[in-house]
Amino acid sequence: MSTPMQAYAILEDDVDHAKFAKFAQKQGLVQHHTNPIDGTNAYFEDVWTTSDKKTAVHYVDDPRYELRFLWVRGERLREVLHEASKYLAFYDDEELLEDAGQVVTLGEGMRAVYRVGVGFPSYHPGAYQVFTAYLQHANPEMRRAALRSIAYHLWPESQPLLAQSASTDSDADVRDYAKALLEGSRQKHGDRTPPES
Repeated sequence: MSTPMQAYAILEDDVDHAKFAKFAQKQGLVQHHTNPIDGTNAYFEDVWTTSDKKTAVHYVDDPRYELRFLWVRGERLREVLHEASKYLAFYDDEELLEDAGQVVTLGEGMRAVYRVGVGFPSYHPGAYQVFTAYLQHANPEMRRAALRSIAYHLWPESQPLLAQSASTDSDADVRDYAKALLEGSRQKHGDRTPPES
């Protein structure tokens, strides 16, 4: 059995739930369910499907990561994303990576690395480079933000970065967070860190 196709589209700030719902209705998508922010759910999620139920479109507004995005999965992924690009503004992969390299403030940097963390569900060399750079930032808040970004999809390829932060970061909280993520990744994917020389 193959893994279903999926993609994440990070929405630009002016795309809110109302704009998404209007797009979904125009496309003939069928609302499946909504998960509001409450005691059991830390983010808002509105799930729609194509009429044949072969593709799901999740609109997510996640205040923990300060962003909104679409998570599209299923057979008609490309078609749905193509139509969405006509009505909804979202970042392409290159923009996500470029923005992460052009930040000025701590807040901008944190939002940029969060967008990279959510926007790349599987290993991408450019995203890996962003994580590497942000984990070397002088500010421990920025390093924690990079770790939170890695945690979103927790690629097995991120284990060397997590191991490095867990053993060498100057901030104890950052080291502890990296250790916890590394342990979680090893439980999920096995140990992917190279042996120490």
